[in-house]
Amino acid sequence: MLSSTIIAALLAIGSALGSNGYGDTIDSRFDKLSDRTDKYTLYQVISQPDAVPAEATDNLVPSQPDAEPVEATDNLVPSQPDAEPVEATDNLVPSQPDAEPVEASLSSSESPAQEYSVKERCERYTMKNQGLEREYYLYRPEGLKAGAPLVIVLHGYGGSALKGKKAMMDVADKNGFAVCYPQGIKDPKGKPGWNVRYPSQEGMKTDDVKFLIALSKELQKRFDLSPKNTFLTGMSNGGDIIYLIAMRAPKAFKAMASIAGLQFNWMETEYSYKHPLPFMEVHGTQDHTSEWLGDPENKGGWGAYIPVPAAVSRIIAVNGCTEEYVTELPRREGRNQVTLYQFKAGRPAVKGGRPTEVWLYKVEGGNHSWSDKDMDTCSEIWRFFSQWID
Repeated sequence: MLSSTIIAALLAIGSALGSNGYGDTIDSRFDKLSDRTDKYTLYQVISQPDAVPAEATDNLVPSQPDAEPVEATDNLVPSQPDAEPVEATDNLVPSQPDAEPVEASLSSSESPAQEYSVKERCERYTMKNQGLEREYYLYRPEGLKAGAPLVIVLHGYGGSALKGKKAMMDVADKNGFAVCYPQGIKDPKGKPGWNVRYPSQEGMKTDDVKFLIALSKELQKRFDLSPKNTFLTGMSNGGDIIYLIAMRAPKAFKAMASIAGLQFNWMETEYSYKHPLPFMEVHGTQDHTSEWLGDPENKGGWGAYIPVPAAVSRIIAVNGCTEEYVTELPRREGRNQVTLYQFKAGRPAVKGGRPTEVWLYKVEGGNHSWSDKDMDTCSEIWRFFSQWID
């Protein structure tokens, strides 16, 4: 079903919220929206796609900047702000564990006995980067051809490469690509992850954007994998850093897929989306670790971040998408409904390339997980990635 109403609201709201104006409450921020959107929250718009006034379709896509984004360099990470971040304390959010929830690390269909399948099926390697020895696990299906695509899968905060998504290897077997599971570095609290400046990561010097770019090049060269067809996905903390890479190095990966990821306020203060890229997000509306409607006051202790649909709207805008389709995935018995919003006809990421797209999977009532009880998440990720294989 072709519609212009949701993309109109997404872009209007993304523009109205501003680059970093998330200091007040969600309700008060949405009150500041233009009359064209009739003060609909993004949540309401996506839940009721036909409810936005037709006049909201004017001027859907803002003009695109001509400047090319700065490529990943040794000076990608700016100096840290002088202000001391508020430490996440044990009583900030009683319901939040220090470590990543179990469901964030394991597939719903995987038992604890299966979680070590990465170790059993993959080869372990190390590489030097930024003075550190970094560890990763690589899976290459039997008979994999030279120049095959590569998918890098990032674990969540407190997680482990050894507990990476087993299902992605199954998809790789069927479709002929390699899968890499890198290991995050421990923060001062001893929790492995990717440096996106959580309060618990204060003092970390590791630049994981630079590491992941270097890792992709190492894998391409060392194992004869395709430099043109390297993709990135990750869950929770692994999804958070994908938003940062989309700003800092949008050309580093052919397409990216964030699962339950977030765009933090500080990211947009220091960077911006400047180049089109294929992008996918899967997110549950009842995710109380990475809130669908954002956490502008940092009540969760991870740092202030914007609503998920607002973050996605930023990428839709820079891509210049002009078409939108809505599809309800077949609902599994007793499970949550998943609705796929596909924003298409965006500017190509490379000259003469395929038009970019943004896919947002809204899992109604979904929690903080890969959402693989509600959908075949890894297959959907590959369905999205495979469109851009050269």
